[in-house]
Amino acid sequence: MQLVSAIAPVLLIAALGYVLSRFRFLNKEGEANLNSLVFSILIPALLFNGILKAELVGFNYAAYLAAYFFPLILLFCLALVVLRCLKVKGKARSILAMSSVYGNVTVIGIPVCLHFLGDEALLPMSIIISVHNFILFSLATVAAESDGMKPGRVFIQIKNIALSLFKNPITMSLLCGLALNAMGFHLPLIVDNALALLSEAAVPLSFLVLGATLSHFSLRGALLQASILSLAKLLLLPTAIYLSASQLWGIEGLWLQTAVMIAAMPVGVSTQVIARRYQNSEALVASTIIWSTLLSLLTLSLAMHFLQA
Repeated sequence: MQLVSAIAPVLLIAALGYVLSRFRFLNKEGEANLNSLVFSILIPALLFNGILKAELVGFNYAAYLAAYFFPLILLFCLALVVLRCLKVKGKARSILAMSSVYGNVTVIGIPVCLHFLGDEALLPMSIIISVHNFILFSLATVAAESDGMKPGRVFIQIKNIALSLFKNPITMSLLCGLALNAMGFHLPLIVDNALALLSEAAVPLSFLVLGATLSHFSLRGALLQASILSLAKLLLLPTAIYLSASQLWGIEGLWLQTAVMIAAMPVGVSTQVIARRYQNSEALVASTIIWSTLLSLLTLSLAMHFLQA
C-alpha cells in the first residue's frame, strides 16, 4: 500500500502530460520548449547542486561502475548472439540488443530514484548516468557498423559520441559539480537557494515530459517481440546487476539499491535515435518503449519491495 501511494502521484503527473499532449494543450513547440527546460536547466540544476554538496569520500567508484556495466555489456553481447541465431540482420541486431539493456535513466530514473530513495541516491545515480549514454551508444554503434566498415570509421563515430557528451547539459552539470566539490567551493546563499527552487521543479516536470513523450508512441510493432525485449530489460538486467554488485563486488545498502533501481528502468526513448539513424526496427522499438514503461509500474514496485525487505 505504501508503494502504491508513492507511485500514484507519479502516474497522475505522467497522465496529465499525456493528456496535455494528446489533446494539443501542449503543441509541438510548447512540448519541445518544456523538454528543453527540463533537460537543459532543471535536471542539470538538480544534479549540479546535489553533486556539489555530496560527500565524495571512502568509496570505490571504479568498482561501482564495473559492478553495473560489466553485466550490462555481457547481456548486450548475449542479446547479439541470440539475435544472430534467430537470423536477425546486423543493424537490427544492434538496435534490438540496445533496447534490451538501455534504460530511461534521466526522464524516469532520476525522479523515481529520488522519489523512492531520497536525495542520498543522487551521488551513486550520477556516477552511473555520467557514462551511461557513452557506453551504450558506443556499443550500439560498434555493433551496427562493424560489418563491412573500416575500423577508422567506427572510431570516428565513437569519438563523436564522446565529444557530444561535453555539449550535454546533464554531463556538464555533473562534471562542474564534481570539480567544484573537489575544490571545496560553496555557492553564495542566494544562488544556492535559487538552485534549490529549480531542483524542486525538476522531478514533477520530468514526469510531465514523460507522459507527453509517451503520447507519440504506440503499440503497433510486434507485441511478442516487444514483450520479450521489455522483460529482458526490466527483469534480466536488474537481476544481473544485483548479483554482480552484491555478490561479486560486495556493494550494499543505498548504493546497491540505486544500481538495481537504475537497471530496472524501462527502455529509454533514445533507442529511437539509433533506430531512426539506421532506419530500422522503428515500430518495434517504439512498441518496446511504451510497453516496457507500462510494465515498469509493476516491476519497479516489485524491485523496491525486494530491496526494502
